[in-house]
Amino acid sequence: MIALTYDDGPSAYTPVVLDALSRYDGHATFFVVGTSVTRYADSLRRAVAMGCEIGNHTYDHSNLKNLSNVQVQSVVNRTGQAVKDLTGADVRLLRPPYGSYHGATFTAAGMPVILWSIDTLDWKTRSTSATIQCVEQKAYDGAIVLMHDLHQPTVQAADAIMKHLKSAGYQLVTVSEMAAYRGGLDAHKAYTQFRKS
Repeated sequence: MIALTYDDGPSAYTPVVLDALSRYDGHATFFVVGTSVTRYADSLRRAVAMGCEIGNHTYDHSNLKNLSNVQVQSVVNRTGQAVKDLTGADVRLLRPPYGSYHGATFTAAGMPVILWSIDTLDWKTRSTSATIQCVEQKAYDGAIVLMHDLHQPTVQAADAIMKHLKSAGYQLVTVSEMAAYRGGLDAHKAYTQFRKS
């Protein structure tokens, strides 16, 4: 199992990822920014209908380390409510922008923090081939892969990445699906991977 995750969307490019997931019978986790939720409502609804998971990436990509507990609650709750209003889905996972958070984040947000074990650096390289190569070389059972669905080169890599992973025997699952088979989730913990214990 491997969990492909996409941050900073939804965006105009999100449907490309959803099309690829549909072709390869896969699920992914989308950590969405609240300010984009309404604008790309159709993609969000489609993702949920396909069995994908929607996670929380704050309302406006805030660095949680710089916010009070009340402010953390606000940027997390606003996003969760926006997703719930549009899709009916509950948001149960938080990915803090920049991977930045503090000890009180768990209590303030009321959900586990999901980090990553494979960082494609797609936001930096803006290279389809580099993103494909990174995932193909580093993939392992239980990995969480970090990508961003607001960059065109990243979404153009989706088909090749999924095709490779499926042919290598991976199931493309959401973070929560993988966690359910590997010991579950604790709302007061951060996770980078889910390896078989």
